[in-house]
Amino acid sequence: MKMIIHDWADDQAVRILRSCRQAMREDSKLLLIEQLLPKRKLSGVQMFIDLTMMAMFGSKEHTATEFQALFAQAELELTRTIDLVNGYAIIEAKPRV
Repeated sequence: MKMIIHDWADDQAVRILRSCRQAMREDSKLLLIEQLLPKRKLSGVQMFIDLTMMAMFGSKEHTATEFQALFAQAELELTRTIDLVNGYAIIEAKPRV
């Protein structure tokens, strides 16, 4: 999924991820393309996007740790992140067994 989870508040994002989990086999992988916020200070663009998402949708951009927590609630496990450009990343998850 590309830029879907950041559009939703965390409880709704977990519902989406749970639906994905229910459709997955044990050997499936879920791939998200999302902004991946750093643990340290945000760039001006990242801060602007995060504030815009919060103001418009009640949602937010996430760090890898926050994605890990969302995945855990949906019975998924974060397996890796692959940095792309401009703060975007491929975020990979598998079913938690």
